[in-house]
Amino acid sequence: MRKEVRKITEGAAMIALISVFLLIDRQFAGQLNVYFAWIIPLPIIIYTARHGFKAGWLPYVGVVIIALMLSTLPSLIFAAMYGLVGLFYGLGVNKRFDNRTQFLFTSLFTTIIYFLSMVLFASFFGYDMGD
Repeated sequence: MRKEVRKITEGAAMIALISVFLLIDRQFAGQLNVYFAWIIPLPIIIYTARHGFKAGWLPYVGVVIIALMLSTLPSLIFAAMYGLVGLFYGLGVNKRFDNRTQFLFTSLFTTIIYFLSMVLFASFFGYDMGD
């Protein structure tokens, strides 16, 4: 019983940390997300490394819901994408994967995130990638 309460409390604290970052990011017109995007996955990495991949989904979903309510559209997209990176990196730490493998997969996921965000924002603002 005590372990479950601790797990829930840590999950709520991780969600609160990311929520505060998203609120501050909104006050700075989204500029913190550009320079400090590496902060978003850190709480999810810590939680997933401690409690496992299945338990890590709950704070991730909580962060996405809070980002939907409190942040701008670009911050919501970045929070969702970087949260996934945090989940998978936390899985690697929990399962004790090789550091080189974790680095390669994190680099690959981050590259995909940058590409998807570029295409998504370009289409959102009416820029044609084919021209």
